[in-house]
Amino acid sequence: MKRMLRWLLNGLTALSILLCVAITVFSIRSYRIYDFYRHIGVNTTQEWGLDHGRFFLITEHFFQPDRKRRWFHHSAWGAPGPPEYRYWSDFYVHDDVQPLIEFAGFIIAARHPEDPIRVERLIVVPLWAICIPFACLPLRWLITRRQCQRLRQPGRCSKCGYDLRATPDRCPECGTLAVPLDTVRKRTG
Repeated sequence: MKRMLRWLLNGLTALSILLCVAITVFSIRSYRIYDFYRHIGVNTTQEWGLDHGRFFLITEHFFQPDRKRRWFHHSAWGAPGPPEYRYWSDFYVHDDVQPLIEFAGFIIAARHPEDPIRVERLIVVPLWAICIPFACLPLRWLITRRQCQRLRQPGRCSKCGYDLRATPDRCPECGTLAVPLDTVRKRTG
């Protein structure tokens, strides 16, 4: 069971490292290339993409029963593209925008245009904030690995890592019998 759990945690750690690298690459890429996706539904339109190191999501709710569902993708080298595509910052310059949260690159805002049945919402998240949770598992793995290496050093207690130079027979910290250095050297080669 312990071995399977260790394999699972190692696999999740590798996946986390991969996701951190991918987020970093997309973050760097977003300063040069503007990526934009749009899904048009019956009552909602969702737009999301990457722009200048930020992930943005714009949702628009309205009632229009005769609309057809469609997908659009636009990728431009430093330009927003045709007029129907817009930057998330274009949303944010209107007078009727009500910012709910604006802190450390995070933005949550709502816009209520003159049309009473239409509501737009904006969420902007910096990509560094998405990368932090994925960096926790690799960091924990590195710390655990370092602690295990410290415990396996010759002249230290195998249970608690206490320095046994003064008391080579028994650990004064936890009471564990010390393994002779000859045995340790034979095992390590």
